[in-house]
Amino acid sequence: MLQEIEYSYFENSNIQVATACQLIKNDSALASGYHAIGFSQGSQFLRAVAQRCPDPPMLNLVTLGGQHQGIFGLPRCPGEESKWCDLARRLLETHFTETNMLLRVSFWRISTTIDRRKMRLTRRTY
Repeated sequence: MLQEIEYSYFENSNIQVATACQLIKNDSALASGYHAIGFSQGSQFLRAVAQRCPDPPMLNLVTLGGQHQGIFGLPRCPGEESKWCDLARRLLETHFTETNMLLRVSFWRISTTIDRRKMRLTRRTY
């Protein structure tokens, strides 16, 4: 259980999706297709599985509370008046997004740099 919690924060999401694709593909019970339900972060995860792993097909995907448009802002962090919130924001918008250190940053949305991030993402290979 502890390892799963650690992976939900620090494991690269692309590696997790690739691992899930292999497990699903190798499971003979899922050969004719399967249905999936994702909650919160699991919604994005299963959406990636559906898009990247066509064999066997995901027949239906139900998501609850997913952040399909990304997330923006830190909970309980007001504008730019708190130096700790500002520091956390800057770390998220620079260091963590560039290094993929935190899984949740993979769907962090930076409104001021959205075009630069889109360009960087389109150059990535999965």
